[in-house]
Amino acid sequence: MNRIILRAPAKINIFLEIERRRPDGYHDISSVFRLIELSDEIAAEKIPSGVEFYCDEPLLNTPDNLAAKAARAIIAAAGIKGGARIKLSKKIPWASGLGGASSDAATAIKAVLALYNARMDNARLVETGKALGADVPFFLSGAPTAAISGIGEKIMPLSWPENFYIVVVKPTFGISTKEAYARLVFPLTDRRQIDKMTAAIVAGKPPEDIAAEAFNRFEGIASAAHPEIPAIKNFLLSSGALCALMSGSGSAVFGVFKDKASARKAVEAAPSELGRAYLTGTL
Repeated sequence: MNRIILRAPAKINIFLEIERRRPDGYHDISSVFRLIELSDEIAAEKIPSGVEFYCDEPLLNTPDNLAAKAARAIIAAAGIKGGARIKLSKKIPWASGLGGASSDAATAIKAVLALYNARMDNARLVETGKALGADVPFFLSGAPTAAISGIGEKIMPLSWPENFYIVVVKPTFGISTKEAYARLVFPLTDRRQIDKMTAAIVAGKPPEDIAAEAFNRFEGIASAAHPEIPAIKNFLLSSGALCALMSGSGSAVFGVFKDKASARKAVEAAPSELGRAYLTGTL
């Protein structure tokens, strides 16, 4: 194989609680991730050596892009005798909390391994991914839905076959993960438990029951600094969403809809001042 093209899907956080700040500076989390159809695209091809990288988003077209770093990391870790040309086509909005950079990195790793028919044991693969970013192991796992713990490297796949339509609204501003964590004040009060949500998913409860447990610790902090966040959330709920929640550390907000017609209507009605609206679905 000399060339391969793979999709790099985004994710949403149906639940996100921060458990503690660790001595090493990272944070332990409890979260439920769900892949969605909104995707970037990674095209990879063999070259004699090194990594050549191109991205169609000028601000991300740099050798420090996480996908380029991932390609270099996996070539070294797997002992691959050759290089890769990586072309990244961006569709996932960045600085949005949708995991685009981590998904791109994981997909670059998968693409390079596939190009060279290379193998790596799962523990080393997870370590390689974790060194690039806390969410990369999830995207490497292939699980469409999972409960996440630790800094993101502990992944428990969940069976949640029901699919939903998702409306994502990305405001004009982004929120860096570092900025979001810096605003947390420890110890956290009234911590939320993930157990009710995971139990509802495993038991196949109605989507309304699962939506009732949706939570994001970062949402209140982001809403205080950016009134656009609650404005988007209120718009999605008034448009018929079962729930609306900021994803990850922000700034994107998503709404979960049971039918495509309602989701499409919400996208069409979304005020431009709130940001760009995307119609997508769960994987």
